[in-house]
Amino acid sequence: MVQKRVLRAFNAGEISPDLYGRDDIAKVNSGCKVCDNMMLTIQGAAYYRGGMNYSAATKNNSKVLLLRFAYNDTDVYILEFGNRYVRFYRDGKLLRDSAQNPLELVTPYVLADLFDSNGQPALKSEQSGDVVYIFQTQKKYPVQRLERNANGSFSWAEVDYEEDGGFEDLNQNQDDRVYASAQTGDNVVVTATKSIFKSGHIGGLFYIEPINFNEIYSWSEGKEVKKDQRIVSNYKTYKAAADGTTGDTTPKHTEGTATDGKLNWIYEDCGYGIGKITSVAADGKSCVIKVLMPIPYAAVGESRKTWKWKFGSWCEEYGYPTCGCFHRERLCVARGSRVWFSWSDDFESFAEKEFGAITYQTGFGFNVSSGVSVGSICWMESAKDLICGTDVNIVAIGESNTSDLFYVTNCRSFEQTHDGCRRIQPVRIGQRFVFIDITGKAANTLAYDANTYQYDSDTIQTYAKHISVEGVVDMVHIKEPFDVIYCLKSNGALSCCLYNPMQEGLAWYRLKTDGEIVSIAADSANLALCVKRKKIVNGAEQDSYGVEFLQNPFQGYFSKTIADFSSEKEYKQYCIDALLEVQKEACYLDASNIYTSNTAFSVIDSGLDHLAGREVSIVSEGGIEPMQEVQLVNGKWTITLQNPSKIAIVGLPYTGVIIPTPLEGDGESSARARKKRVNQIGFRVYNSMGGQSGETMDSLKDILSRSGSDKLDDPIPLFSGDIELSPFNGDYQETEQIIFVQPYPLPFTLQAIVFEFEVY
Repeated sequence: MVQKRVLRAFNAGEISPDLYGRDDIAKVNSGCKVCDNMMLTIQGAAYYRGGMNYSAATKNNSKVLLLRFAYNDTDVYILEFGNRYVRFYRDGKLLRDSAQNPLELVTPYVLADLFDSNGQPALKSEQSGDVVYIFQTQKKYPVQRLERNANGSFSWAEVDYEEDGGFEDLNQNQDDRVYASAQTGDNVVVTATKSIFKSGHIGGLFYIEPINFNEIYSWSEGKEVKKDQRIVSNYKTYKAAADGTTGDTTPKHTEGTATDGKLNWIYEDCGYGIGKITSVAADGKSCVIKVLMPIPYAAVGESRKTWKWKFGSWCEEYGYPTCGCFHRERLCVARGSRVWFSWSDDFESFAEKEFGAITYQTGFGFNVSSGVSVGSICWMESAKDLICGTDVNIVAIGESNTSDLFYVTNCRSFEQTHDGCRRIQPVRIGQRFVFIDITGKAANTLAYDANTYQYDSDTIQTYAKHISVEGVVDMVHIKEPFDVIYCLKSNGALSCCLYNPMQEGLAWYRLKTDGEIVSIAADSANLALCVKRKKIVNGAEQDSYGVEFLQNPFQGYFSKTIADFSSEKEYKQYCIDALLEVQKEACYLDASNIYTSNTAFSVIDSGLDHLAGREVSIVSEGGIEPMQEVQLVNGKWTITLQNPSKIAIVGLPYTGVIIPTPLEGDGESSARARKKRVNQIGFRVYNSMGGQSGETMDSLKDILSRSGSDKLDDPIPLFSGDIELSPFNGDYQETEQIIFVQPYPLPFTLQAIVFEFEVY
């Protein structure tokens, strides 16, 4: 029995083997057993992926972490973090100063602290305009600030919150009391009734508030006072500048001297004081602070001991914020299960009061509690609420009363799902978030459901459970032109996901290269990668780390259509002519360099150090030359072209592969468990050349090749259209399969496969 089948689209992607028996599911029938290095599109076509263009070797030839710095959609920088440094890339090029040295800044991060034990990035960033705040997920480093300056340069500094940092909860044990030796100064001693101070508190803040103001009168009108007599007004302390009678205007000033209508009052403090701990006594019963906000007189001296004190949150003892997010015009930072909210529109102030008063603008700290379990916050995202992904669940932080503003007294947390998360920042697709679960093997979505007033999660790997079994360690999203979520796995390969829920698009496929990918980041339209490859020097293999940029596949769209020409022949010639020049620069090699010149050249002896001793592929003037080894000639790693060229691309080859799911019938009868043989096969392609097909990897035959009428001095003309059915000559067997391969460094876009097979 002869049956026919047309595979019209490949946007179902790879299908897990446990679904091969479900020929009743359309997605399975249109899916693939294997989809390597072919970029899938929502429209259905499969593009042979572009190559990875080599930009620069990493400093010290070591592993680095890549992060994104995007001022807007087009002004995007890639940051290379290595051992105590950061470098910058833009438009795929390493930025250099006027002396042509790499633009570089000193950072505090050592190489070992750039990745965690799972290989996940240990740095997270959150950006506002020209400023990006950087957090270390292991809470080892204070928050850092990277800023792009007006002249295009960059500056780096640790964020010094001074007195405006976050705090732990107020001490509640009334037996644990402290007092200060003075109100102001750089060496004020704070003494405690028990050992509360630890060396890890050094560099952190300390807060002191009196328990009463019994020795100090409240200000009132018409009261006789003496010079230097203290009064309290709205929790603030003032001192009389002279003898006299109080006036009729309540003191409110927060600095210097002001009158109440009759008497001048000197501002002293706002009802509490803050200092930075500079040293701690060996017994832990005292410390020295540099006063940042004056200590109230009512907390100075042993007779005025107070139990109202608290430590600053961000120090070595407790650790530093591990992630951040902008939400409701505040910078939110988290560590463990606690979140701190900055002032509105003041991202470096987390002060809880404004001179003693809590307002809608002031900052606050919040302990996340879902009512069921409390996890450690791995990431935060801003949506209708502040979404916190923890290692045990997902929690939302929002208003208790939606008719009031979001601030300290109108804030609550509530559990959304029981999905534990990894410390991998989610990607946002429309109103959904895609995140990696705690196992690292599944990608899930999170979206708000207006019917239940909750965020619901669901997996996007139902049909491709196998695709990330190695464990995902990082994830980025690039929308244009192919709308791809790139998932870096622990084995150094990429699982890629076409995900467009509005168009019902969902497909997984793989990206492979000769080497190990150790870090990824999203450029404006290209993926930036740090790749570890091998080079051969003096017969020995050496590791070579470089920053590369994944190129988009050649598409070759035209401004004119067939309607602009009097004949189809003229239109086809227009397409060929329009493509010939631009396709010369189409890059389909990894770790590649593109060499161009106004005059023809034969010898290439620069930019090949990272390919030393390797056998490389060469595309010269759009045509393929024989592979050759990069050799050391006169102290330079060199190759020689067969023919002089004005443009050549040199790099490592890779292969695109598509193997459709097992063949089934045409709907009238099943081919399952029956012997079958494919006897004819045809293709529909777009702007393509090369390609092979066959029943096994060792029986492949070319699909498209240069014809005798093509000019040898021109690039191989790309073909668009149908390739007629031709003999396939498969064998009768129960597991008959079709294999498509693109082994050549040339464009290929597969739109459909047509085949005829016999069922025995």
